[in-house]
Amino acid sequence: MAGYNVQTPPLFTVRDPQVLVGFNLATLNATISTPSGNTVVNSANNATLLADALLGGLIVRTGAGGNRDDTTDSAANIIDAIKLELLGLANKVNLPNGTSVECTYTNNTDYLMQIVGGDNVDVCYPNYVESGCTVKLNIVVVDQESLGGVDTVKIAVCGGYED
Repeated sequence: MAGYNVQTPPLFTVRDPQVLVGFNLATLNATISTPSGNTVVNSANNATLLADALLGGLIVRTGAGGNRDDTTDSAANIIDAIKLELLGLANKVNLPNGTSVECTYTNNTDYLMQIVGGDNVDVCYPNYVESGCTVKLNIVVVDQESLGGVDTVKIAVCGGYED
């Protein structure tokens, strides 16, 4: 079974996310491995990539139509999902800035797909995925509301385009 990583600068590996309950994540450096899941988006229309799909580890885009935009969930929902679904932590716990999650996105359509950020999600350019290509989406927590800013996430699309 493929692993799924939530990363802060690693000092050790925790296989059971429940072990982290009660720790101050601002001072904890760990790589947390949990099972990955698959999401298939089969639509001829633009789609929303919900936090659960982004954290599932693999998104496969299919469907007829033309070039489309897939918009991510909001930064707040992505951060909450990282905390609750992957780490089993209460929503009031802060994630350290720089915490990252990786998702694989495969474009199995005949068309260009563009990844667009939802509320407070900045998708770095180039943000498109060519037909038949697979990319890694590196999802990074940049700031959290309780840390004095707005919940913000940056996503880097790695691969899947021609220079």
